[in-house]
Amino acid sequence: VEIPASVHRIILGEGRLVYALAPLEKQHLFDHIVGWQGEFRGADTQSYDQYVATFPQAAGIALIGKTTADTVSPERVLDLHPDLAILTVSGHGPGKSSELVTQLESAHIPVVFVDFRADPLHDTVASMQILGRVLHRETEAADYLSFYQSHLKRITDRIATVPQAQRPRV
Repeated sequence: VEIPASVHRIILGEGRLVYALAPLEKQHLFDHIVGWQGEFRGADTQSYDQYVATFPQAAGIALIGKTTADTVSPERVLDLHPDLAILTVSGHGPGKSSELVTQLESAHIPVVFVDFRADPLHDTVASMQILGRVLHRETEAADYLSFYQSHLKRITDRIATVPQAQRPRV
């Protein structure tokens, strides 16, 4: 995928991808997001409301769909003239085999896929590295991943001596 030197207009295949973008974009979180799926508003209304309180421009971001991939409007997405589309490999938004991906690629709009749901323990690091690269926030991604991996290590170290059969299921 060839990413523009400067990304100004981003489409999120799922609104909840803001959780992953937040540690990278910080106070500029909503500066470049021009469209997103609407599931965030209904699935986590408290967080959505807090984001809007902190970043009022979040309320004005165009909805490209409601809560499922089949509600995403390719016409609406293309009308927003994105420089980049960030989609997930699974979840509520359009996936790799989506007609939207074909249309974006035909329009020469770069599409990247991340995963924080299907296999988060395996794919989070790679997904954050991808986001760091495409958003030109490699330092912020490395800082977040250091934080993430240190906390994950603390957990895995604590349970390492507990036999598998005795570990609580969550």
